Amino acid sequence: AAAAAPHVASSAMGVSGAVSAETKHRVWKAHMKMTLANERTLIAWARVGATYGAGAVVATALTKEMVNDGQGYTLTVQALLGLLVIAWGTAQFVRRGKLLAERWHGSYESSWGPAIFTIASVISVLLTASVSVRRIQEYYSDSCPYLPGLNHTPNALPPFFYLTFHGSANPRKAMCNAAHGVSGVHRFTLSGAYAGPATNQRDALVHMPRGMTATTGLLVVADSYADDSSLVFFGACVNAGLRPYLGRIRPESKATRSSFQHPYSVVNVPDEPGRLKVSSQDGGAIISVDTISGEMSVEKQVSRIRPTKGSKLSGPLRGLAIDGHGCEHVADRHADAVWHYCKDNVVTMTKLSKPVGLYVDGALLYVGSFDKQLPAVYALDLLASPGPKGKRVVRTFQHPTLLHPTGMLVHRGLLYVLEQTSAGMLAFNANSTDFVSTVLSNLPDAPEGILLVDEC
Repeated sequence: AAAAAPHVASSAMGVSGAVSAETKHRVWKAHMKMTLANERTLIAWARVGATYGAGAVVATALTKEMVNDGQGYTLTVQALLGLLVIAWGTAQFVRRGKLLAERWHGSYESSWGPAIFTIASVISVLLTASVSVRRIQEYYSDSCPYLPGLNHTPNALPPFFYLTFHGSANPRKAMCNAAHGVSGVHRFTLSGAYAGPATNQRDALVHMPRGMTATTGLLVVADSYADDSSLVFFGACVNAGLRPYLGRIRPESKATRSSFQHPYSVVNVPDEPGRLKVSSQDGGAIISVDTISGEMSVEKQVSRIRPTKGSKLSGPLRGLAIDGHGCEHVADRHADAVWHYCKDNVVTMTKLSKPVGLYVDGALLYVGSFDKQLPAVYALDLLASPGPKGKRVVRTFQHPTLLHPTGMLVHRGLLYVLEQTSAGMLAFNANSTDFVSTVLSNLPDAPEGILLVDEC
């Protein structure tokens, strides 16, 4: 028995050592499971944050314009995205929480995480929803298409001045916020009262309108937007003068597209119903347009095509006018000249500093110049013998507020001139050149084109 005692003792010590090692291993294993569970939980939360952040970035990148403009599907996309992330993140947390509860008797230190995450996400969704709903309501409200700050005169009687403005690259956003530019066509009475929008801008979404003309009962507007230069067509007046959007004509060939960049003026061709001529500011050309077939062709390449990238200087051409003899007159700002193209193929020019708008009234060609030293509107005599600088100037219209003339027309003995610096319209006596009145002032955007319309 005595001899057996050491053996028994050593066996007990071996069992005790084995149990101790096994217990330590179990404790270590449980601790590692707990640690890994915490790490997995941390990874899961990191994945939730990354997913939520990536989703927010993608949603912002893809729908930023729509969020600003109040489009309906923005609300749906943002809300579904937020709810999906909330559901997934909460499920992951519950799953990891159960794992911790099974392997470790204690409380998880971030128990408020899901609640905070959920509340923050719900608030984010609600804020997005409220902004979207408000902007949707604003976008489709009756007051949205009207110019702010002007007293609308309902049931005003024609004739009307149709005005275009500098416009916006984001016409949806600008629809209800003139601070971003005015992209629609608007009507004014001859006395300057605001008569409301003339076109259905919600459907057309014209970006940067310039010149206009009326042909075969339709209204044609040049949209100079760089990514979609086109001619926009509107139909006859309906719904208190609102012209419906019919469609657009764009150049088909690559060569014509290059020459059609930034269409500026659009005019009818005398004795050729359905044919238009367009001057392109950056394309440097006069384009012939068949409104029936939609075909466009380069009639004259007046100057070089402006590079679409890498040039901060705007293109050379501006206004275009055709007189009663079929001669085409186009303003070339860079050359400080007005070019004259007649049917006898003789090309002449008149030197004038920084010409912009052109308008023909009988034998007179009115030219707006925004020369810094001497801004004015000049009337050139198309029939008189030319002088050293070309067509002779027979009348000069000036006023302290006439700094940057653009569109113009003559009606009942008055010359109406749009002025961009003061965002208004001035009236002069077309014969005596005397200043008559300021018809419009403080318009919400710089005016570009003007057209007199009798029907609506």
